[in-house]
Amino acid sequence: NKSRLGGNVMLGVSIAFTRALAAERGKEAWQILREEFFPKEIRNTPPLIFSNLINGGAHAENNLDIQEYMVVARPRASVSGSVKKLISLYRELGVYLRKKTTHISLGDEGGYSLNFKNNFEPILILETLIRKQGLTRQFRVALDAAGNSLCKDKKYAFEGRRITAEKLGEEYARYFKNCKLLFSIEDPFSERDARNFASLREALPRAWV
Repeated sequence: NKSRLGGNVMLGVSIAFTRALAAERGKEAWQILREEFFPKEIRNTPPLIFSNLINGGAHAENNLDIQEYMVVARPRASVSGSVKKLISLYRELGVYLRKKTTHISLGDEGGYSLNFKNNFEPILILETLIRKQGLTRQFRVALDAAGNSLCKDKKYAFEGRRITAEKLGEEYARYFKNCKLLFSIEDPFSERDARNFASLREALPRAWV
């Protein structure tokens, strides 16, 4: 009965159950998870890898409102090869940022943390580095806005202003228009704001092209 267990305990219980079921069936844990959660037609497709490279919001002591700036890898030849390229990009990003400032720290989730001109600048920097390394077919940019943390009294704190969800949605749409590699945005609004989630989903491109 999951209602009796907290989130942290439930995660441990779920992992233990998965491993026990895998052992009982003579399989690996990932095989059990694949059978349970993924349709047969995509089971042999490697998952997209979201890597958090720049931190803002509640995860960092800087001026960024958006919580996570990520690079998304779509594995081609191998997952391990994609991870190595992500690590290389992360290091290259560190070199690039140290040319901009002498003070760089890491956020709570290991992404680089420093002040930027605005919330859009990190997106442009990641796009620039991806293009520089010739990885535009394999890599994209993604955001986790953590909209819940930005919202108070039905308005959003964004770049020193308090704006409506509609205006915030226009900001996101501008980001996607001005960065062709921007592929995904997580939690753009408050978790209860279903209407604006739906509107933004309709407005933004959905395919990796």
